[in-house]
Amino acid sequence: MSVFHCCHLFDEDWNVGRGLIPISVNKWVDVRAEVKEYIRIECWTTSTLYTRQGREDGIKTDNGTSNAPNRMHAYFKKFPSKEAALLKPHPDTTEEQWKELCDLFTSEPFMKRSEQNKKNRSKLTVNHAAGSRSFQRTQACMKNQESGEINPAELYKKNYTNKDAFGPQKEAREIYERMDAFQRKCDLEGKTYTEIELQLAKARDEIEAMRAAREKDLQEFAKKQAEMEATLRDHHNVDGAGGSADGAEANGASAEAAKD
Repeated sequence: MSVFHCCHLFDEDWNVGRGLIPISVNKWVDVRAEVKEYIRIECWTTSTLYTRQGREDGIKTDNGTSNAPNRMHAYFKKFPSKEAALLKPHPDTTEEQWKELCDLFTSEPFMKRSEQNKKNRSKLTVNHAAGSRSFQRTQACMKNQESGEINPAELYKKNYTNKDAFGPQKEAREIYERMDAFQRKCDLEGKTYTEIELQLAKARDEIEAMRAAREKDLQEFAKKQAEMEATLRDHHNVDGAGGSADGAEANGASAEAAKD
């Protein structure tokens, strides 16, 4: 996992990690152990998960999420070569930081990983559109302050739409429409989201119980089948041994008759 996303697991605004980890260090595994421990403790005691609306340094999207690495890379790709990019650093970096980023963007591991990520994204039928904002933070921002409930359909829509709504994501639109229709029906019937969740949990438990019972039946069937096969093998071996003994006796009798 990248340094940027690991830091966001602790601190949505990345205020601590940004100042301690060199900008050229891209993988969390390459960060020194003492720095990881400091970030973990510092961020857990001063968490901004539910109180801050994105970063305050100006590098943020319209929905309050930070996507600095993506913007840096997008800026870098505007230039025809690394040398051309070095001549005009990104306005939010120093010359030294920009040089480190250019080295990173042109390194073989980064380019290989980017190409693989591009292939993986092309296979997706539904794309996440909430930027670097975590699902938990989006959930907290949408929580109804009076009831404490969250509208699941709207939460899904928030995470999978951009300025063009669902855009070409036909599957995402269909999922949202089904969720929204189901919720409207529940609202008309006077059911709360908690009741719906309980019904779903009960249904899941029933399905799991049926699956467990079926698995048990299959195991018992397999056991009986193995026992039957073992019994058949034993009978076959006994019959074979008996036939061999009878044959030996017959051969012995023939030999005695020949001597006489």
